[in-house]
Amino acid sequence: MDPWVYAVIGLCLLVLVLLVVTLVALRRLARRERHLVAQLSTELAAARSDVADLGTRLEELSTQTTQASGLPDRADFDGVAEKTPSEVVTPYLITELGEPDQQAQALPVEARFVTAVESARPIWVPAQPLRASLVGVVAVSHGLRRALSADARDRIWMEMQVEMRRSRRRRRAEIKAARKYLREKGAA
Repeated sequence: MDPWVYAVIGLCLLVLVLLVVTLVALRRLARRERHLVAQLSTELAAARSDVADLGTRLEELSTQTTQASGLPDRADFDGVAEKTPSEVVTPYLITELGEPDQQAQALPVEARFVTAVESARPIWVPAQPLRASLVGVVAVSHGLRRALSADARDRIWMEMQVEMRRSRRRRRAEIKAARKYLREKGAA
């Protein structure tokens, strides 16, 4: 046989092996892609159901808020002009100028914050580390509030002005002394 025949047969076998390897790789890639598409579609369906649940929960909360606040429905606004002031339903206002709650006003803001956070604390959160970290946060916020007050800012500004004047005087004295030294050294 001719040596070219062996070369052609070897080349055909090489092409056949490369074709088989390529087909196997393409099948694996297609299988992985189908698996990924299926996984993403299930995640998308779960996300859509979560969004729908959140929408219904939002609707429930908005109706509860409307009912709890005492605001009239839209249908009630049609006949408001004909009603006397005593018949008109006054909406609940958060910024009410009535009598403040004496018990809540007796505590400082920091203590009210700590008690509010501790009352909302889940059972599995230990109380002592939470209280310690809350006290630290409240102390830092109180210090920042005092440090950033108008009086403190004015005092800091005045001290900066005094220090700037002092440094200018010191710089002028140093320049004057340097000139005097250069004059004496140049004359000698």
